Amino acid sequence: MNSRSLMRFEETPLDIDFHDTKHVYGIPEHADRFSLEDSTGKEPYRLYNLDVFEYERTTGVFWLNAAETWIDIKKSGNGVLDSLAGFVNPTTPSVGTHWMSESGIMDIFVLVGPGPKDDVHDVETKFDKYDIPMDVMWLDIEHTDGKKYFTWDPIKFSDSLGMVNNLTARGRKLVTIVDPHIKKESGYWVHEELTSLGLYTKNRDGSDYEGWCWPGASYYPDFLNPVAQDYFSKQYAFDKYVGSTKDTYTWNDMNEPSVFNGPEITMPKDLIHFGDSEHREIHNMYGHLYVMSTHKGQLMRSENKLRPYILTRSGFAGSQRYASIWTGDNTAEWSHIEASVPMCLSLDGEMFRRWYQAAAFQPFFRSHAHIDTKRREPWLFPNEMEDIRQAIRLRYSYLPLWYTLFYEGEVKGVPPMRPLWYEFPQDEESFGIDKEHLVGDALLVRPFIKEVALLFPRKSVSEGVQKLMANDPYTLVVALDKNQTAEGTLFIDDGESYGYRNGEFLYIKFKYANNRLSSHLLESPGFKTPSWLERVIITGLKTGPNKVTVSSPLIGEIVVEFTYKDEVLKIRKPSPNIAEEWTITLN
Repeated sequence: MNSRSLMRFEETPLDIDFHDTKHVYGIPEHADRFSLEDSTGKEPYRLYNLDVFEYERTTGVFWLNAAETWIDIKKSGNGVLDSLAGFVNPTTPSVGTHWMSESGIMDIFVLVGPGPKDDVHDVETKFDKYDIPMDVMWLDIEHTDGKKYFTWDPIKFSDSLGMVNNLTARGRKLVTIVDPHIKKESGYWVHEELTSLGLYTKNRDGSDYEGWCWPGASYYPDFLNPVAQDYFSKQYAFDKYVGSTKDTYTWNDMNEPSVFNGPEITMPKDLIHFGDSEHREIHNMYGHLYVMSTHKGQLMRSENKLRPYILTRSGFAGSQRYASIWTGDNTAEWSHIEASVPMCLSLDGEMFRRWYQAAAFQPFFRSHAHIDTKRREPWLFPNEMEDIRQAIRLRYSYLPLWYTLFYEGEVKGVPPMRPLWYEFPQDEESFGIDKEHLVGDALLVRPFIKEVALLFPRKSVSEGVQKLMANDPYTLVVALDKNQTAEGTLFIDDGESYGYRNGEFLYIKFKYANNRLSSHLLESPGFKTPSWLERVIITGLKTGPNKVTVSSPLIGEIVVEFTYKDEVLKIRKPSPNIAEEWTITLN
């Protein structure tokens, strides 16, 4: 019983048998095989956010429980549940799982940021000097005044606003780190106000809990308290976070929460939160609630006009609505390149090159390093720099594809980065593959880890579209399948506002069949762009044309130049605006 005389369950076990199943997938943030391994006689999988450095038939289980959880996987055993299933079909495989949560009610619904502003400017300009695209600069905790968040180091960043404006004048953004631990220091307004308002997490005796993190002695806001959430949201106002602008975004790190001197580098489980909840009951929600506060703060500062951008290390069910979630810190090892694929689903030059090449085809793309490691700007690796530059430029060339996939993820719930079985459910060989993945429904990616064979799914596929930045012309790549057909989509809007929710966007479908490539607006055109179609590349075309024509309401019908070699047709400057409907005909 707790202080409110309510029953508190210390453990909540649950067994779920998945009949007719050989593979189970899921359990986020685990560096293991994508198809979960049998854990019988070994440590179970664990759902508990920590600061630790270093899947033909489907059934989904949504475990809505913020308390610590262990999950055992048992495959093809002769246990009671499997035996009972055998009376129905004794040859059918099954996977048994055992779930045990330590506490809580169980509801079952069956970087570049090396230092001073001059260094920031130097790094930024060198990206231009070496012709390497770059959009965002990231500043870690050393940019603050003594590791106090919402502040700037008065010496290193004496003109923080000027630094930000210099970045944005070049079309770039800034991301600064804001962690949940608050430095214990007299005169630091955030600490003094949180203390006076009683908004810190409590010990069992009612005193404020003190832990140890980057600033040293630190206190931890109780984000279960709506007042604490609202307080943090207000800190992002421009008159509070002086030196920030609408182009300054947020990196929420250490929000498991991380406590260096705590058990397992986190909070003790018996700490008390708002509503008399023990920390053990809500642990995995802590970072989620913190991110919600940041998201609300960024919305408030723009009067709900601009989309927030937040990167978080800790998350819970629903965190994807508010922030991007990255898999946590890694070490510079080949095995961690390999682990990076199933998790999304000091460094030598060769490995550095391979990290860039692998990350170019994953949703989040940023180089980061610990302050005590050697600096890792691409130009510091002269032997590998050209390959790194090409990997980054390749990443940029696919941004229209990524942007379209994220839009479709929002409206349809489909993930941008997908396991092979997602698109090829009839190909059983793909069920255990976790060292290659798809970007969207057609782009197959296999990071270089070591020399390996590559699985090509048996079903033919067609590829979508790609090319560069806002207002730049597009190159459309059409990869024909064995039936000489292909289709893909493209989403375009202003990239920063919520205008798309009011129809201010373009959503275009491209289709090739019967020697005709056409574009069709899937929604009424609510967005204008000067971008035009500069080039079309059709691969796998069995027979070359004698003539190629382009027609649209604006340009009429024109004959265009082309080349054809080795089943690849390249059409030069068909020229219609990307926002109009057009047809290219091969004669």
